[in-house]
Amino acid sequence: MQLLRRMSRIFKAEAHAVVEKLEDPVKMSEQGIRDLKNDLVETKKGLAEVKAIEIQASRRYEEQKRTAQDYVKKAETVLVHGEQGAIPKAKAKELHQKALSEAQRIASILPRLEADAETHKTAASKLQANVSELEQTIQTFENELITLKARAKTAKATEKINKQLAGTDPSGTIAMLERMKAKVESEEAHALALGEMAEAGTVTLDEELAKALPSEAESADVDDLKKLLDMK
Repeated sequence: MQLLRRMSRIFKAEAHAVVEKLEDPVKMSEQGIRDLKNDLVETKKGLAEVKAIEIQASRRYEEQKRTAQDYVKKAETVLVHGEQGAIPKAKAKELHQKALSEAQRIASILPRLEADAETHKTAASKLQANVSELEQTIQTFENELITLKARAKTAKATEKINKQLAGTDPSGTIAMLERMKAKVESEEAHALALGEMAEAGTVTLDEELAKALPSEAESADVDDLKKLLDMK
């Protein structure tokens, strides 16, 4: 009974409270269930013994009852045979009296035998009820243990996640992202500048000379101006 009460306290407690109060509630519960199963095995052995005694007592009562009834029938039969002359009447009366005496002797102990059989039957019934209750209790505890294991795993996983979240630095992460953004923007601007420089560097020598030298029209105007000014 103490074990049952201890197991009940474990399974009635909240999972988180159990985890806090006990070093390993799952292992303790598993050990408690194993202990209950061992008790169940011993209880069933005792039940088998009590039922065997009950069966023997009931059989003895029924056998003695049938024997007493048989003696009564024989007593009546032998008396009839004496009256019919099959056997001497004196002998018939003697056998009749002995058979009835034996039947009475057996009948006197039948109440005790019946009471013994009923006592063993009651004991077996109570023990059977205890076995059934213990089996149901074990089944209930095993189901509760499955739930307890799942909740314990959830609690550990939640605790791990919370520790990981508590160890992060959101402000540091944001600052790092800002620095990375600035760096990327700088690299993009640098790449754009290089592209513009590359496009500017593709002008050919002929194009540069064409831009530098005056056109033919401009050259003719200059020659006319030199003649007008009598310049060589």
